[in-house]
Amino acid sequence: MKNGHGRCYTFLADCDDKEKYRKILLYGCLHGLNWDEQCEGTRAEYVYRLCSLLPDNEYFLNPAIEKFKATPADGDDFNHLCDLIYAFAQGGKENAQAALREKYKELYAVLLGPRGEEWYDYPRDGFERLAIHLTEIFGLPEFLAGAKDIGNLYTVNDHYCGWDFDCFYADFAERYGKEKLDKVLESEGKNSPEINKFFVCKQEEESRQLEQEKKWREEREQSGWQPRRRRVFSLSEKQVLRLIKKLELPYVDKFKRHAAVRDIINAFDNGLDLPRRATELIYEKSFCSCCRYEAVKLMSERGWLTDEIKSECAFDCDEMTAELVAKTE
Repeated sequence: MKNGHGRCYTFLADCDDKEKYRKILLYGCLHGLNWDEQCEGTRAEYVYRLCSLLPDNEYFLNPAIEKFKATPADGDDFNHLCDLIYAFAQGGKENAQAALREKYKELYAVLLGPRGEEWYDYPRDGFERLAIHLTEIFGLPEFLAGAKDIGNLYTVNDHYCGWDFDCFYADFAERYGKEKLDKVLESEGKNSPEINKFFVCKQEEESRQLEQEKKWREEREQSGWQPRRRRVFSLSEKQVLRLIKKLELPYVDKFKRHAAVRDIINAFDNGLDLPRRATELIYEKSFCSCCRYEAVKLMSERGWLTDEIKSECAFDCDEMTAELVAKTE
């Protein structure tokens, strides 16, 4: 489960005694399992799918809500808990929906107040994450309510401007249609100063970004900028084979293991003729689902994917892995 393997789902789905694994799943609910959130995102949807195989979702949801309430936006498990409760909320759990709204209001109150010079604004990101989740559940009315709140925030607190919540707009625009959404915002803005403020700030930010991109292009053309050449891989086949043997050990420091996995993948990319065992070990041992995806891709290209691995990958925590294997069917 910590690695994010789809075999957890296939095993649990066919297991006659699912109850014995309930506490293990609860651990997955209360702790973020991802290796690197910037690359992978959270694994909340993966954990939610596992929990859905057992009856009585409240056993998992209630403790998750309690921890979520007590977790600040800069807490280690905030994003995981937020995404997990969102998954339950999408499934119609009203207490999950209420928990998202409660935390939304809590963080909004923080943003409205005086803001210091923190090295990173976690409350802002947490608020935006919640705003996006709520619009994904409730659609346009919720988006307009969020736009009104953000427009009011721009008016009350000049610490924030148009780029601070660009993901909130972009996420909904992608699903609803940008031109269609802009027309709605323009129309609603005539009767709501806050929505008008949101819309104007968004337009100003789009204009600023276009100007900045134009400036960067001109600077690159004038400087003769060229993309970096690909780094030449320096490890020998013998050295890489040592790394493969290292992965066979029962335990390797997780950071050293990740470094070894990356070197093996790079060796494949640079044309070294390595054994099938290398990709199988990465698939089994990697804590990083992105690296596992690379291993599955290498196996797929070489015809090394077994039916068992294919069936597991359909439920992998990484959607790209599931999509890749689905294309091979």
